[in-house]
Amino acid sequence: MEFLVQNTFNTTTQMTVTSGSATSSFLLDTDRRFQFTSSGLNNDLTTLSFTISFDSTTTIDRIGMLEMNWKDFDVYYNGATANTFTITNPTTTTSFTSNSATDMYLITTQVGVTSITFDILSTHTTDSEKAIGHLYVGSQSLDFERTPNSKSYIPFIDPKEFIHELSDGGVRRHLVQNKWASTIKFKYISESFRNNLRTIYENNNPNVFVPFGTGTSWDGILYESNWVGKFEFYKYSADANQSGFSGSIKLRET
Repeated sequence: MEFLVQNTFNTTTQMTVTSGSATSSFLLDTDRRFQFTSSGLNNDLTTLSFTISFDSTTTIDRIGMLEMNWKDFDVYYNGATANTFTITNPTTTTSFTSNSATDMYLITTQVGVTSITFDILSTHTTDSEKAIGHLYVGSQSLDFERTPNSKSYIPFIDPKEFIHELSDGGVRRHLVQNKWASTIKFKYISESFRNNLRTIYENNNPNVFVPFGTGTSWDGILYESNWVGKFEFYKYSADANQSGFSGSIKLRET
């Protein structure tokens, strides 16, 4: 489990694209049903290329790509194809020729960049428009000391909805939006991890939460969240103060 900084790609003015500019804002939309899609590049012999540029050198070590249909693609930085990221998970390169995953979470060694470029050649279904639902580019802010047991991690979808009771006793449901939420409970954590959690809590800015950022068979759960409620981690886990601290984290998607 880890917290990441807010997405460093946060406005379409950072982006230059060879096709599909009309849908470029969907890269920032967390509703992945709306996708950034190329236009007129439904041919595996044509390349979609787009670049994210930054105002200053920016540290990158995490790239999340969700709801995509890319099979053959490259990722590189600072405008040079030779500048490939060193991936620690799932592979050792950002040049993919036979990707079958629709969600990918790339863990890289830290590198300072001024731009990132994606070149997409082919798709899972031959000769389709190149598409992706959401793109995260950023870096880790806190790696959790450990993963809690299954009883202590409670993720759920929290809908914003209106329920109207009808005259015959039935109901009509109007769904505005589904949002992620999580409760994470810890016992016996170290003082240093407690202090790191407090730094995150007192930052008062959203963090991107990734519960299981595996490089292969990733579940695609990545969302910007606020830590709501109180900070509880000054409670000792047992009678001895050497036992560590206990508390819970309540996260709500922005």
